[in-house]
Amino acid sequence: MRVVSLLPSATETLCSIGAGDLLVGRSHLCDWPSEILDRPALQAEVDIQTLADLKPDLILTQDLCSVCAIDADRVRAIAERL
Repeated sequence: MRVVSLLPSATETLCSIGAGDLLVGRSHLCDWPSEILDRPALQAEVDIQTLADLKPDLILTQDLCSVCAIDADRVRAIAERL
């Protein structure tokens, strides 16, 4: 499974349960644990081609706080195009 996490807490949780190796991409805000820093970082304005190139099976995000994660509506629209 290929996972892109656009939410720092989801990235940390994924890694804490031993599934960090599934992570193929992260948001620019995901900076912990340090071993994930080698994964491509997606900026707030997610580029559809970058996300498509990562070929995620699962995108982790949320829509409660626009400060804590990339805009969920934009992510949803991109995911629908993929």
